[in-house]
Amino acid sequence: MVNSVGRVGLDQVSPATDFHIRQSQQNITGGTGGITFEESSDATDTWRVFHIGIYLSFNKGDDRVAYTKGMEMKSLGIHCSGSSTIISRNGGDRRGW
Repeated sequence: MVNSVGRVGLDQVSPATDFHIRQSQQNITGGTGGITFEESSDATDTWRVFHIGIYLSFNKGDDRVAYTKGMEMKSLGIHCSGSSTIISRNGGDRRGW
């Protein structure tokens, strides 16, 4: 939907910003909420960006590989092969969450 001032809303009848998406669901795996980016030559190669609780999450396929927590990006959690690291903007990291 495009409103009278040119704002676009997806599943949103009154867009609050220039581009406003109302997410359909909040599943980390197997969900359809959020935005999906698909590789043009491989439909199974996808990234999904979505909002769940206080997190903005990034999935590669069904695996959550990164997220940011809260109202400003103070840290970015990165999950790789069974271990996790949180890298803060202050240069520190916390392992093993």
